[in-house]
Amino acid sequence: MNRRLYGESHPEGALSLGDLQEAKALATAALEIQPKVLGTGHPSVGSTLAILGRWEMEDGNIAAAEERLREALAIQQAVLTPDHPDLAITRVDLAETLLLTGNSQEALVQAQMGETSLLKSLSASHWITAVARHAHGAALQAVGDINAAEPLLRSSYEQLAADPAARPAFVDKARVSLLSIYDTLGMTSEASRYRVQ
Repeated sequence: MNRRLYGESHPEGALSLGDLQEAKALATAALEIQPKVLGTGHPSVGSTLAILGRWEMEDGNIAAAEERLREALAIQQAVLTPDHPDLAITRVDLAETLLLTGNSQEALVQAQMGETSLLKSLSASHWITAVARHAHGAALQAVGDINAAEPLLRSSYEQLAADPAARPAFVDKARVSLLSIYDTLGMTSEASRYRVQ
């Protein structure tokens, strides 16, 4: 669908073709032009930085992801309303990145803020809000609050698995987190429900 909407030379079009490296290259090229044409604080610059940050995270470039997401967050906080979905999604992506760096306390703050904003701007039933709920649960698990994490991880997985609009990578990530928490709790019968056979 993105290829039809944007064309193959657009970053989203390249990603829809399964070429993450090409998508990153196109987004990086856009970042060389956008600030000159639109200004460094333009919302489109923030959006491109946020998208590139997520793709860097997905590609395993965690330091680059954190840098891009923090740049995006600074722009978005300055130009968007506090509960704008783009700002909330950037917070969630930053939380997921921070979990990979071991910065679980800041990840928890960012995930909570992102989820709260998405509940207001999109609704509890939107799959993107479920992604935020997953990040919140994962951050709670990382700080050791397993009992608070489990219901968030379970509900986010159930919602993502049931929603055909949810990206499969998000569904699988939520499943793996839920499996991990049940393994940690020694709940083998629950864990077995989420193992890939």
